[in-house]
Amino acid sequence: MLILVSCVLLVWNEFGMNRELRIDAHSKLRLWSYDDRESGGMSVASVAKEGDEYVLRCEFSRSYRWPFCGFNLGPGPDPLTEGYDLSGYQTLELDLVASPKANAVRIFLRNYNPDYADPRNFRTLKVNELHFDPNKEVMPFVTELDKFQVAIWWVNEFSIPPALVERELTNVVNFGFGFSQNADEKLHELRFKSITFRGKWISRSSLQSIIIGTWIFSALVYLFVSFISTQRAIDAVKAEKEELEEINSALELERRELETLATRDSLTGVYNRFGLRGHLHSQSALVKQRKSDLSVIFIDLDNYKDINDDHGHAIGDQVLKSFAGLVEANTRTQDVFCRWGGDEFLLMCDNTALAEAVAIAEKLRTVISDYQWPPGVKVTCSFGVAEMDPDESIGSFIRRADVSLYKAKEAGRNKVVADLEEKRDSSIKLG
Repeated sequence: MLILVSCVLLVWNEFGMNRELRIDAHSKLRLWSYDDRESGGMSVASVAKEGDEYVLRCEFSRSYRWPFCGFNLGPGPDPLTEGYDLSGYQTLELDLVASPKANAVRIFLRNYNPDYADPRNFRTLKVNELHFDPNKEVMPFVTELDKFQVAIWWVNEFSIPPALVERELTNVVNFGFGFSQNADEKLHELRFKSITFRGKWISRSSLQSIIIGTWIFSALVYLFVSFISTQRAIDAVKAEKEELEEINSALELERRELETLATRDSLTGVYNRFGLRGHLHSQSALVKQRKSDLSVIFIDLDNYKDINDDHGHAIGDQVLKSFAGLVEANTRTQDVFCRWGGDEFLLMCDNTALAEAVAIAEKLRTVISDYQWPPGVKVTCSFGVAEMDPDESIGSFIRRADVSLYKAKEAGRNKVVADLEEKRDSSIKLG
């Protein structure tokens, strides 16, 4: 019976147990437009409900360096402190139509948390954002909520500590949609139909835990009843217990394998090599097509072993987590940050030539050196920078940056060294 129930629950979880949240023009939400006039620009935005759609019209003015406009949907009157918990949803589906020349639409999910937000100040809401090209996507546009990233400008403007810079969707009080500054025509229109969030009422991992727990509980009940019934069953009970321990060991091994395949580093929360691999392959393909530049920065914490030896591994781990948060807070949205291994990290900078990557590395070197670390701890880093050549392999590209890193360490550490030599092929595994 348990087998049947377990199978039914797993099948139901795969094809059912779905929940959905839909926001459209019929939702009872506040609607208002915004534009760059609040920042000194002259762009003008207006939004209105037309039938089953919200229609945004933007008249851009280049009087502001980064013109923008859009509209917001909010669940209630100010102050906004109660919204939607989207943490249990995995994907969103956005149905809209944008002007043919509008090549960048932004989605904002603003979250309220009293740890960082003032309910009287709309700008203090955490900005989880996603950019996409509506004319390169099939509508309705479907994407994972994991693709949203916290806006770096928001982190910098309000000096958010590293512990609070992660994506957060537990209390979304505002939905924003609009055009970003690279809109290249004066007039643009966006017709918003709906945004739908989808997920499972019970995640697959939680359901598996419940099923396993039920199985283990049932087995223990069986063992207890067998023990009370007859002493002769002791040997059989022991054998069954050993079998259950083998099953638990196999499940633990499987769990560890799944953790190894995860895309995020468990300590720092940044990408691991597996998580970086897809980004690196896609961006290197653009380089080979001569459509983009790509640079990488290897970063190594100087004398990190001494920190562990002198202050303990707890402080060493805290240094790594603070370091990761500091780098992410001082890099761009398109940059991909990865823990390469131990105290060595890699920053992938797409659409970035060597000179700009060196400037990024120099900025990070100064920020890290000047940061207020725990008492008695001084942290500096060495940096190796390289730009990918369209005719070389990924392995050669990564190897050149790695060699530059070791040159920086050999030159006395706390330095940035850029690779300026010919590319040499090598083999580097990304995990």
